[in-house]
Amino acid sequence: MTFKRPSPSDTYELYLQKHDIPNPGKSQVLVQMLAAPINPLDLLVLQDKYPVKPQNYQHDRAIPGYDGVARVIALGEKVNSLQEGDRIIIKNHGLGTWRTHAILSVHDTLRIPDDMELGAAAILRMGIMMAYLMMESNTGAVRKGDWIIMNGGTSVIAHFLGQFAHAKGLKVISIIRNRKDAAATATMLKRHGADIVLQDHEVEMTAQMQHKRIMLGFDAVFGGSGNQLMNCISPGGTYVAYGFLGGLGAGSELLIGQELIFVKYLTLKAFRLSAALAAMTEDEQSALCDWISTELQKGRLTMPCLEHVEWNGEAPDEKMLKEAIHKASVGGLGQCKQVFLFS
Repeated sequence: MTFKRPSPSDTYELYLQKHDIPNPGKSQVLVQMLAAPINPLDLLVLQDKYPVKPQNYQHDRAIPGYDGVARVIALGEKVNSLQEGDRIIIKNHGLGTWRTHAILSVHDTLRIPDDMELGAAAILRMGIMMAYLMMESNTGAVRKGDWIIMNGGTSVIAHFLGQFAHAKGLKVISIIRNRKDAAATATMLKRHGADIVLQDHEVEMTAQMQHKRIMLGFDAVFGGSGNQLMNCISPGGTYVAYGFLGGLGAGSELLIGQELIFVKYLTLKAFRLSAALAAMTEDEQSALCDWISTELQKGRLTMPCLEHVEWNGEAPDEKMLKEAIHKASVGGLGQCKQVFLFS
């Protein structure tokens, strides 16, 4: 799948294009995609609102998709770290995973356990690993019984942040957008780690956060929602920005006043997955993937709701694929994550 030009709306100019499957170069691998999610980041790319642009093109059209799992089907002559049949995830942004086959540098791949369920593998890097690394890198000043607060509460990342927080003895406040099905959404989120679930409009008027040590805040939205979250953090706590789902431009700024810096002395940080992974060796990344796989298999981590959308390589249903992207962009709040499943 490709797109010719960015669109500021959910009406994306997407095209399905057939192409020949080339042979890999000396340090490259040919992979067959197995599953690829439709992430909020991908939608920002389609709108030209994400700083990392697509790196691969087909007939002058960019190939979207920044995450996914694939199977190695051919190796370049200098590749000795992988074998045909290995499962890999894509290590870097911008490589284009919304396609049936891809030529990749071996350095852009990371081998994962062969028995990991495809849905889990598809969200491994930008969902599970991201949540784990964010939690691990920001819990130095927290203690058992402290609270974390996060917005984007129905997201995959929030789903796993809550579970990793509970494993450390922390409690979780999850903020969701205002919605009609708030009670059902709250029940669902509490099954997966949230202790308190609040809609946006309830945050400033609730008494549920009084007398709680809220020492960590994770912001996926930025702008007004980020300011709201920051104001909830206790003195000496840490605010972590890791996304800007609220978009860019007017109204997306954080307002940092004297109270936050001098009175509450908050620590303000940004988290970038690419930087966190770059600080790890490949063996460390592989070990983390193995550990996550084991935690999932033993039920100590639970999966979020995923909706598989079949991508038949021989006869893809273009209308269905585009509808899945549209659904991810404007669908119901808290819906299942859309994941392309290649066949």
